[in-house]
Amino acid sequence: MKKQAVVAGFVLFSFMLPTKASAVSFDQLYVFGDSLSDTGNIYNATDKSYPQSSRYFEGRFSNGPLWVDYLGDQLGLKPTLFTTIPSTPIATQGINFAFGGSSSGLDNAVVDNRGLPGVFKQVLGFAETLQANNQTADPNALYTLWGGANDFFFLNPEDSTTPINSDMLGVLRVWRFPHKIHMDMKLLI
Repeated sequence: MKKQAVVAGFVLFSFMLPTKASAVSFDQLYVFGDSLSDTGNIYNATDKSYPQSSRYFEGRFSNGPLWVDYLGDQLGLKPTLFTTIPSTPIATQGINFAFGGSSSGLDNAVVDNRGLPGVFKQVLGFAETLQANNQTADPNALYTLWGGANDFFFLNPEDSTTPINSDMLGVLRVWRFPHKIHMDMKLLI
């Protein structure tokens, strides 16, 4: 009897589930992060010298496509590399701001003295551009943010609180609403 009640419960529950699953559609893909998301920005910024092209796939820190490549393929979107924006047409499918070696803060933890951005600086640059042009973030775009490992490996491997204490918390403050980016000037002080 107990077995029949469980089976009947599953049958009734299945009628309560939606009959059609629908996926969300995104207009653009914006990528912020480090080498795990960089599809060629640091390669372009270092005149194609880092990472070594003989060991890595098309300027990525990988022997093949990255997760962001696969995600873009699934969404039918190919974000423009940030380093190619001046020479390419207007980015219509999003922008990849990620740079290999990015710390979670303002700077690059691996490549010194080139002014390469950390994850927080990538997000701030995006937000400042929107603000300067009196625009808001596209509510139909997908925004990804991946970073923090370089803080452990390169900044201070002895201090496990480095990423937590970094400006990454500021990224979360800047990005507190998914449909708008609000600039909080106190973050810059």
